[in-house]
Amino acid sequence: MISLENAFTDFMVHLYQNVAPGKESVCISPVSITIALAALFYGSSGHTKQQLKDVVFRSFSSDHEMPLFAAELLLPFSTEVNGKNNLVTASHLYCHDEIDVSDSYREVLVRNFDASVVTVTFSNAGAAIPEINDWVAKVTHGKIEHIIAENSVDALASLMITNVVHYKNRWEKKFSPSLTRNGYFHVSADRKVSVKMMSKVTELPFAENEECKVLALPCDDDGNLTVYMFLPKERFGLSRFEQTLTTEKLLDLVSALKPNTVQVQIPKFAIKSTLNLDNSLKQLGLGNIFSADANFSGISHTDHLRVSSFLHATFVELDQVDCVKVIYMTCFQVDEEGGEPSASAQFDRKLAMEFPTISQMEFIADHGFLFALRMVDRNTLSTYPLANFSVSLYQHVGTSSESLCLSPLSVSLALAMIFYGSGGNTKSQIRETLIGSASTDEHLSTYMSDVMRTINNTEDNLKLYAVNRLYIDQKYDVLESYKTEVHDKLNSEIVSADFSNPNKAASEINTWVAVATHEKITQLVSADSLGPETRLMIVNAIYFKNKWIKEFSRSSTSKKVFYKSPGHDVKVDMMHKKTYFMYGESSDCQVLEMQYKGRSASMIVLLPNERYGLKKFEQELTAKKLVQLLSSTYHTTVAVQFPKFELRSKFELNQALQRMGITDMFTGDANLSRISGKRDLHVSSGTHEAYIKVDEKGTEAAAVTGFQVRLMAAAVPPREIRFIADHPFMFAIIDKKHKNILFMGRFIG
Repeated sequence: MISLENAFTDFMVHLYQNVAPGKESVCISPVSITIALAALFYGSSGHTKQQLKDVVFRSFSSDHEMPLFAAELLLPFSTEVNGKNNLVTASHLYCHDEIDVSDSYREVLVRNFDASVVTVTFSNAGAAIPEINDWVAKVTHGKIEHIIAENSVDALASLMITNVVHYKNRWEKKFSPSLTRNGYFHVSADRKVSVKMMSKVTELPFAENEECKVLALPCDDDGNLTVYMFLPKERFGLSRFEQTLTTEKLLDLVSALKPNTVQVQIPKFAIKSTLNLDNSLKQLGLGNIFSADANFSGISHTDHLRVSSFLHATFVELDQVDCVKVIYMTCFQVDEEGGEPSASAQFDRKLAMEFPTISQMEFIADHGFLFALRMVDRNTLSTYPLANFSVSLYQHVGTSSESLCLSPLSVSLALAMIFYGSGGNTKSQIRETLIGSASTDEHLSTYMSDVMRTINNTEDNLKLYAVNRLYIDQKYDVLESYKTEVHDKLNSEIVSADFSNPNKAASEINTWVAVATHEKITQLVSADSLGPETRLMIVNAIYFKNKWIKEFSRSSTSKKVFYKSPGHDVKVDMMHKKTYFMYGESSDCQVLEMQYKGRSASMIVLLPNERYGLKKFEQELTAKKLVQLLSSTYHTTVAVQFPKFELRSKFELNQALQRMGITDMFTGDANLSRISGKRDLHVSSGTHEAYIKVDEKGTEAAAVTGFQVRLMAAAVPPREIRFIADHPFMFAIIDKKHKNILFMGRFIG
C-alpha cells in the first residue's frame, strides 16, 4: 500500500510555499494537481518521467505502484456516506482531432482516472474553448467559469487534460446563525476589515505549540473529511509560519490534536482564485515538462510535445450551515511548440480580528491563518478493549525484578482460538478475562476478527503482522465447524501434525515460529514437552519492525549511568535527542510517546518520578490509569535520554491466567466440546516468548504464544491459583489504529 501522506505531502507543502508569497488569500488542491500530474506521468518517458518521480512521486519504488497510487488517491471520491457522495472528481482529456493519441494512453486515463476522452479542434478556438468552459462550469455548479480565456489556447495545441474536485457538506457541529456577529479582521498592522464572525463553544480536537494553535472542524460525513485551521499566535505571523512550515511539522501538529472545550470564532469567507503554476512547478524541479526536451512519447508519437501552460482555479466558501464548499480545477495544455500562456488572477483580501480572551482553551481566528483539508480515518475504537487484560497479564507475569517483555495481543489471539472451541463456563471465563463481564461472545468474536483482518501492515518502513496456526494430530478428529470458524474469523492456518513423533512435530512448529518472527524466536516447544496425549497445538506469532519518525543520532549516543536498584548502577548506551515529542506527566510518573514512521504505532514510556519506584508504580497501575496516561500527552519540546536495549523473556502462562480468572480450561472442568464434539480435551500448558530490540533507528519486536491441548486423564486436578530514562521503567508499544497494546515490558538495565 502506498502512503498518500508520504506520496505528496512534501510536494503539497513546497508548492504552497512557492505559490503563497506575495499573494493575498489563496487556496490550492494538492489532490487535483497531483491527479493531473499523475496523468502526465503515465504518458512520460526518460528524463521527464524521472523528474516527475523525483519531485512528486518519489515514494514509488517502481512504476508499477502508480495504478495502486491512483486507486488510493481516487478512493475517497467513490465512497458513499449515508447514501450519497459529497466528494467527487471528474477528469477530461481533450485531444486535437489531428493528433494520434495512443490507445494505451487513452485506456490508462479511462481505467485509472475514470477520465472521458473528447476530440476537439483547437484551431477552431471559438468552438473548443466554450465546450471546455461549459463542461467546467457544469461540474463546478457554476462556481468556476471561463477557466480558459479565448486567447489562451494556441491553434497548435495538441491536448488539454483537466481535473475537477468538488466537495460540499455540512459541519458535524453546526454554527448557529444567531451567534454570528460583525467583527474586525486584522489584515495588517495598519489595516482591519469588517467580516461576519461565526462563534460557538464546543468540544473539538485542539492542539498548540509555541508558534500556533490548531483546530479540527469535522464535516458531517462520518468524520471522513475534516477542515484543519492553523492559527499563528503572532497576529501578523502567518508569512513566517508558512516559510518555516515542513511536512514533519504539519503532520506533528495534526497528530497532536486532543479533544478540548474550545471557544471558536472564525470568519465566514469565500476565496476564488486562478493561478498559473508554470513558474512554481519549474522552481520545484519540473522544468523539463515545459521544455523542448520533454518526452511524452507515451501519449503520442508526435514529436516535441511539451506542457505550455498549467492552470489551477479554486473556489472555497465557509459558512454556518454548509461546512465547506470547495471546488478545485486543474488543467494543463500540451502543444508542439509551447506558446506563451495567459491566465487571469483574482485574489480576495487575506483575512485577519481580535476578541477578548476567556479562560477556556481558545481558538479565535481573528488574524491570518492557514487551513487544510485532510482525509481522516475515524474507524478506530474509542477505548482500549484489551487494556484490563494487558495490565493484569503484565502484573501477573512480571513478579520478578528482572527486565521483561511480553505481547498481550499475542496471548489474546491465541486465547481467541481456544474461545471459538469452548463452551459454557470455560468460554465465559475467557471472554470476561479478555474484555470484561459486560461484554458478549459476539462482541469478543467481532473484535478479534477485526484485529486479524486489519492488523497486517507492510507499508513504507512498517512491518506489522500477526499469524495463527492450529496443529492437529493426524489421528484426531476435529469438527469442520471449528476449523472453518478459526480460519474465517482469525485467519488461522490448519496443519496436520504427528505428535506421536515429538521430535518431528517440535521441529515443524519451531521452524514455522522462526520464519514468522524473522528468526528472533526459534524454539517455542521442545520434543520433551509434547507427548502421546497431545492433540492440538495452538500458536500465534506477532512481528513488528519500524523506524522512529525522528531517529536518534548515533553520534549522540554515549555511555551513561543507569540506576537499577539502590547500590547497583550500570553503564548503558544512552541515546540523546531534543525535539518535539508527545509528553505528559502525573504525580508519580512522566509519559513519553515516541512515534514510528507512518504514525500508526508508537512507543509509550512511563518513567516513575521516584528513581527506584517502578515496582510500586506497577503494583498501583490500573487499566483506567494507563489509558488516562496515554491520553494525557501533549506536543512539546523534550530533551530525551533513552537507553538502547535488547530483551528476551519466556514464561509459562498457566498460573498467571488462572489467577486472572481463566481456570476451567486447565482442569477436568474444561469444556472444549466445540473443537471435537466431546468433552475430552483440556489445555495442559501455555507458553509465551517475546523479544524486543530498541536502537537509534527504531524498534524490532516479536512474540509467540503456544497452548498445548491434550486428552484429559480420568481427572485433571486444578492448579493452584525532563525525560531521563536512567532508572527502571515500563514500556508499551501501541497499535494506535486499533487501540491495542502490542507489547508491554519493563527495562531494569
